[in-house]
Amino acid sequence: MAGGFDAPLYLASPPGDTARLFVVEQPGQIQIIQHGLRLQAPFLDIRNRVGSGGERGLLSVAFHPNYAANGFLYVNYTDLQGDTRVERYTVSAGDSNLVDTASHKLILFVPQPYANHNGGLVMFGPDGLLYIGMGDGGSGDDPQNRAQNPDALLGKLLRIDVNTGGAAPYGIPSDNPFAAGGGAPEVWALGLRNPWRFAFDWSAGLLYIADVGQNEWEEVDVAAATRPGLNYGWRIMEGSHSYIPDPGNSSKLEPPAVEYSHQDGCSVIGGFVYRGTRSPALVGQYFFTDLCGAWLRSFTYSGGNVTSRTLWTPDVTFSTPLSFGEDARQELRHLNGNHLLEVAMLIRIRSLALAALTSASLATTAVASGPPWISIELPANPYDESTKGAYLLVHSFHHGAAIGYIVTGTAEGIVNGERRSVKLEFAETSRTGVYALQRSWPEQGTWTLVIKANQGPDDAATAVVDLGPNGEVEAIRVPTMQRGRWTVPAPVAMSDIDAALRGRAATLARR
Repeated sequence: MAGGFDAPLYLASPPGDTARLFVVEQPGQIQIIQHGLRLQAPFLDIRNRVGSGGERGLLSVAFHPNYAANGFLYVNYTDLQGDTRVERYTVSAGDSNLVDTASHKLILFVPQPYANHNGGLVMFGPDGLLYIGMGDGGSGDDPQNRAQNPDALLGKLLRIDVNTGGAAPYGIPSDNPFAAGGGAPEVWALGLRNPWRFAFDWSAGLLYIADVGQNEWEEVDVAAATRPGLNYGWRIMEGSHSYIPDPGNSSKLEPPAVEYSHQDGCSVIGGFVYRGTRSPALVGQYFFTDLCGAWLRSFTYSGGNVTSRTLWTPDVTFSTPLSFGEDARQELRHLNGNHLLEVAMLIRIRSLALAALTSASLATTAVASGPPWISIELPANPYDESTKGAYLLVHSFHHGAAIGYIVTGTAEGIVNGERRSVKLEFAETSRTGVYALQRSWPEQGTWTLVIKANQGPDDAATAVVDLGPNGEVEAIRVPTMQRGRWTVPAPVAMSDIDAALRGRAATLARR
């Protein structure tokens, strides 16, 4: 974990550079972490060129695939007038930790009609071309319908070749959908509202776009990275739901792979597919979060379908999720508040919340036979009035459909050598199948929470939550999927709970 940054919005490393992390700060600087230590001097400082605040600022950096030889890096920022500029800079000849600010070259200029929905990400794809995410220009409801206008650069994913172009700053790839006419030649995909973050999974050949919604729905789109001209639907659709119909538009619209309502957040923040080595169990998971929800989720995608969805319980409390970044080893960082958090170190595998939910099961709403599932969410969502002040949240599910099983439980403890059992009280929240637990057990002593979601006495899933000496959650054990079957980790029998409690109490007493 590293902290002390000023609104860190992105993180990247040059190809093959495993010693350094480059952190983009919204006001207009890029800082370096080298061998785990932050350098005093910034790598780049263009605060005098950047208009920062709200959704504006220095928004991302992309290092040229041949950076080791040419020293080129590309930044996306809003200037002092609020317009988008993509510029190329060159690293100083005599100092690899310092950019020559006089080397700036304008690559792309896009006027912005409003202060919001600037998009902001620049990234080189597997094809060596530069991709640029552009929002629809802002305001609300895309008032000029720019996202559906193929001639406008707003509301699009752009694709340009910065290695060709002659006197021009870039060339147009011949396989861009409008390279020969019919729209702006830079456009690769259209129908986007505000693609704050997108990512390529080079191993699978997929492009992920997290597109921020308007009033009700957030979405993540997934498609083959080689498919040109896809229309992701905004403003005709918000997610998979009709928004402002356009009977005259005959375009085929690409539905989202994953969506969620504003009962669960307000602004999706896309990450990356994990391809690192620190945690092999995470490989293939696409991670994302939400500005208001402040949770950490992932899903896997194969054969044109979502094959699993996971809600993770991190080891730390999120404050303000801002973005994700990927280093040269393909390890992921979560940019949160003024901190950088390594994703593989955040996650406790044993506290899996949702696992192996197939795309077919996600559409299921009817109650089906079989045991319920249970998961624990930490921390409770501070932006949801129905969960404020909750100690933790309990999710009860059946094959991915939240159907509101009966949730009960007890706090089993030992206080001053005396065995205690306290009934837990759960309250319904604004989300179906999610219950808020308020603390009702004493602060002193050693405690374990035993929580059940059930249809009947013989049909229950159990979560066991061990609390630390200061009342914090120390460990969570929930049912997990192993080779297609659910297994409930021990201890779940009350005799085992009792024995474990006494052992923990005795250990604490000896400290």
